[in-house]
Amino acid sequence: MSADRFNVGHIEYGSEIYGPGKRTVIWFQGCTLGCKGCWNTQYQSNKPASLIPASELLETILDQGNDVTFLGGEPLQQIGNLSWLVDKLNQYGVHIMLYTGYELEEIEADPQKRELCQKVDILIPGRYRDELRDTNLLWRGSQNQPLIYLHDPQQTKDENQVEITIKPDGSVTCLGYPSEELIKHINSLDYISL
Repeated sequence: MSADRFNVGHIEYGSEIYGPGKRTVIWFQGCTLGCKGCWNTQYQSNKPASLIPASELLETILDQGNDVTFLGGEPLQQIGNLSWLVDKLNQYGVHIMLYTGYELEEIEADPQKRELCQKVDILIPGRYRDELRDTNLLWRGSQNQPLIYLHDPQQTKDENQVEITIKPDGSVTCLGYPSEELIKHINSLDYISL
């Protein structure tokens, strides 16, 4: 993989559940942390998914006119490119939210991770812990993951949000942290294509 390209697993445009307001959400491809019960296992492999030049990803985000959320996979495992992108987005005043499986202690111990994380507006650090899964939390999957407002001290209710999209072909996308009951209910529905 070229040093100036991001390995991206998926981009969702106009989501309203991965941070405040309407956002472009980018799942980075590749994660070696291996959290038990990971919700995004399809993004763990480091094999190239979509290799997107850094400048093109910046243009994509700016063209959408939304704020941005990075998750994965593990965004900090592409830290060189991500540092460049965060610096550019800060110049344009884009609100940045970052999910990382690294614990705060690991971030503090690594100067490059610490510097990058200090430049985002909202940080959600910490490994996903299946035994602490909580579908009632805002923007997080397990109770050990803090919600840290670095440059955005807004007050929001700490409650879960789920976004369900039914596409024209009848396929369904469910984003967020749905409860087991909701997943079962969605899977039991019959969809009629109009």
